[in-house]
Amino acid sequence: MAVWLQLQRREIGFLGIIDDDADVHRRRFNVSNRKCDLTDEIVAGRHAVDRNQLARFSGKVTLFRADHWTGNRQTGATSDWEYLARGGVDVLSYPCTHGEIISQKWLAEWIGPLKRAITQDSGADGKENYNIPSRHPGNWIASFKRVFTRLSGGAPSEEVPTHYSTQVDRVPEAAWVAFARSKQGDLAGEIQNYEIARTERLDIPEWISINLAAAYVQQADLVSAIKVLRHAARASPKAANCHFELARLLLRQGRHAKLRQLAKTVDLLPAETASDFQLRGSFFNFCNMLRLSEEAYRQALLLDPLRTECYNLCARMLSENGRLDEAIKLINAGVEARPHMLFMRELLAQLYMKTGDDEKAELISRAVLAQERTRPRSVILLCTLLRGQGKTAEALELAVEANDRNPGHVGLLNIIAELHLVSGQLDLARTGFKKSIELRDELLPSRLGLSRVLEAMGHPHEAIASLRNVPASLRQSDELKRRVGEILQSLEESDTTDHF
Repeated sequence: MAVWLQLQRREIGFLGIIDDDADVHRRRFNVSNRKCDLTDEIVAGRHAVDRNQLARFSGKVTLFRADHWTGNRQTGATSDWEYLARGGVDVLSYPCTHGEIISQKWLAEWIGPLKRAITQDSGADGKENYNIPSRHPGNWIASFKRVFTRLSGGAPSEEVPTHYSTQVDRVPEAAWVAFARSKQGDLAGEIQNYEIARTERLDIPEWISINLAAAYVQQADLVSAIKVLRHAARASPKAANCHFELARLLLRQGRHAKLRQLAKTVDLLPAETASDFQLRGSFFNFCNMLRLSEEAYRQALLLDPLRTECYNLCARMLSENGRLDEAIKLINAGVEARPHMLFMRELLAQLYMKTGDDEKAELISRAVLAQERTRPRSVILLCTLLRGQGKTAEALELAVEANDRNPGHVGLLNIIAELHLVSGQLDLARTGFKKSIELRDELLPSRLGLSRVLEAMGHPHEAIASLRNVPASLRQSDELKRRVGEILQSLEESDTTDHF
């Protein structure tokens, strides 16, 4: 939008981004040729982001960034905006996750610097000139407005952003051509142009190598994918995303000796920050080196006690390896030290659910919701418990209210669809899962849910087709293969019964 305004000869005084990344690593193959329901503004917006390539911006980007990344891929300090902003990136980081940055606690931290930046660039007084519309009066935008208004008359924040120089010129033009080819479904063109980019510069960004490796995997050329990632790994001074992706491919090929060798190499690489240790923890957990993984997670928490994702990952690892009591002990200690962190109590509720202590899990979930009534994770937990108790109507009412206040939250869409399925409202369940898939097509639970609905509607062949027509990233999932097997077995049993 900023580039478009510039093309209209409009001046951009300030471009701020609230914890989003530049999506240079977000490979969406053939998305330009996919159809979606554009009548829903959230689906249409995500589809627009997926299918269009971000333009390079002549000015500077200011990023309000959640420092704690989730999942397996480590985000850089600038979330890759330095590859698109010719004026560089100013970064204000906060020790929280993406989901936490819009909570009341962290809103109060970053809205002050945002107000100062806007008022300095516009010359406004900040009190009356910013009307942020909201179709959902209870959602986070309303909280944004309240906090913004409260801070309007206060002293300006003295927090100074960290500036990162532009890296636009580090990206060969061929890499952007390759990125566009992937969106158009041109696999050969994507690979060819990424390879051209690799020959043009020796110090290409890591994401180019990872995208190229993903394209080779889609072409079923694992040898070339591994070669690309090995080259990137050798160039990295410390553990990086390319090491994790390389480990994934080595395990897929059954090359366990090479995987152990890679793990030894990573163990010798330096680690200084909590983020470094988090990545090491995830890498060693994937390699089934549990002692090293636990040590890394705990070191990350020593350096950054607010890093909730490390509590989450370490507790999950412990519980999956039969050490559920230790996992509960770890999270209980975190809750006692940081009672304001609702995420920790939600995690504790999940662990109690695993032990079968649904009473404690429900007590914790309701206590969290008493503080924040429509908090998605607690709503999903409580709805799951209520569904098990046969209280579908109560669960559905709670989930629908939360969805109204958190539109586009895939987890809430899925639990609502699950509740519709349980109550026999199959058309509503199918609609819910389909919208979830349109929003986030790479999430497996939505695909599995839709297959159950289609099977319940008497369309087993459609259910199988829906599972086979998934993004390449999901095709090797054991859970997906198991679900296809279940449907095929059900078809065989049905044919045998019909025959007799």
